[in-house]
Amino acid sequence: SYSFCTLLACVSISMVVYIGADVGGSLVKVVIYGGDTKMLSRKSWKFLTRTGGKRVMMNTMSTNSENIDALVRTIERSSKGEPVKMAVTGGGIHKHKKILDRLRHAPHVTLCTKNDEFKTLALGLDFLRKECPSHSLYQLTDFFFHGDVGPDRAKVSTKPLKLNPSTPLLVVNIGTGTSFVDVGRDSNHIRVGGSSLGGGTFLGLCKGLTKCSSYSEALRLAEIGDSRNADMVVGDIYGEEDITGLHGLRKSTLASSFAKLAGSNSASDSDKCLATLVMISMNLAALAHLHARLYNRKLILFTGTFLYRNPMAMRTLAYAIHFWSKGARMAVFVQHSSYLGALGSLSIHLPAANSKL
Repeated sequence: SYSFCTLLACVSISMVVYIGADVGGSLVKVVIYGGDTKMLSRKSWKFLTRTGGKRVMMNTMSTNSENIDALVRTIERSSKGEPVKMAVTGGGIHKHKKILDRLRHAPHVTLCTKNDEFKTLALGLDFLRKECPSHSLYQLTDFFFHGDVGPDRAKVSTKPLKLNPSTPLLVVNIGTGTSFVDVGRDSNHIRVGGSSLGGGTFLGLCKGLTKCSSYSEALRLAEIGDSRNADMVVGDIYGEEDITGLHGLRKSTLASSFAKLAGSNSASDSDKCLATLVMISMNLAALAHLHARLYNRKLILFTGTFLYRNPMAMRTLAYAIHFWSKGARMAVFVQHSSYLGALGSLSIHLPAANSKL
């Protein structure tokens, strides 16, 4: 997680600053428009795009009361000049309501917390699709594993996907848990389902099954793992006989996650981390395929913090969608997808002259 002390330098100067935040179950995603963005760029903040002559910067921190309180105190101290306009979304705004509500009494701060998290997700997607051509949707060009093991599983190649901004999508937002949101024309949206599986599941199981202590460590372990030491595949059940013509299944197809641990537990920590990642990704892809078929969507956009620096999950999701749909549907992705909710929140306060939202 990053320190938000640099907000002080950003919002204390004499210009209006707009802040959008998405408070999730594990992380807070923040974007800032205006202020001293040169200062922010030197303090781990990342540049997203430029609109209305100003830069949009973004950052992330872990969600806990201490971090939320520090963020609020920083804005309270800094809001003594020109206005700060802040909009917040996400399930965490309810848990941290007492802390966030302090900003309602801070001078020059306008706070809006009544923002539907799925509406802001759709608005953020609309922003990226219309205003950020360099961050357009993209697809993986080769998601088949071809027997790849170890770090080779994390290698992906991509190509941009040019779509009309009004093209309907099923959005699968994988955060701590997962939500399925059908996004139609003009950002019309409806949450059509959800799953308890997500990034929180991945980290929780990896910590419980192995000695890893962080999300980044779990991903590093998964990158060098071989899930076949923990998972049972079709070949383990049917033997070496080729049954492709019988059920359309390859011998390497996953049959049962972690089934080999019921016998001798020879799987390493890295094997277990990869098996966890594959289990979550395959099951979320199956659910996504069923939701897309129900709502007649050909494109499935996977977003959320679970995919941040996680090419193995992206590759597994793309492969699984192709597998479940027999090539009828396609998994697509978008850069900086973790910030869609925060960008949608930001758009609520952005003046019309500076945003086409």
